[in-house]
Amino acid sequence: KNNCVVVDQGEYYELVEVPAHVPTVEELKNMLINAVQSFMDDTARTRGYDNIASACSYANDYEPNATFKAEGQACVLWRSSVWSYCYEQLALFESGQRSVPTIEELIAELPVLNWGD
Repeated sequence: KNNCVVVDQGEYYELVEVPAHVPTVEELKNMLINAVQSFMDDTARTRGYDNIASACSYANDYEPNATFKAEGQACVLWRSSVWSYCYEQLALFESGQRSVPTIEELIAELPVLNWGD
C-alpha cells in the first residue's frame, strides 16, 4: 500500500497504515483562495488580458478604445463581488455554518462576470 510503513515491534514487523494528510483550515482556505484567483485570471484571459489585475487596469482608460475601459470597469466590479462572496463563504465555513465547499462548488457559486456585450 502507498501509505503504509513497516514498524519494528521487536519480535516481529508490523505493516501500519499512515493516515492521509488532513488539510488544516488554513490550508483549505488557501487552496480555495488560489483556485478563485486562478479562475478570475483564466476568465480575463478569455478576452486577451494577462490576468484579472491587467484587465482591471483598463478601468480608467481613455480613448481611443472605449471597449477596454468598459471591460476594465466590468472586471473591477466583478473582482470585488467575487472576493466579497468568497470571503463571506470562507467565514461561514470557519464558523461551522457551512461545510467546506469543493473548488468546483465555490466556483459555481461565484457571481458571473458581465462583459457588457
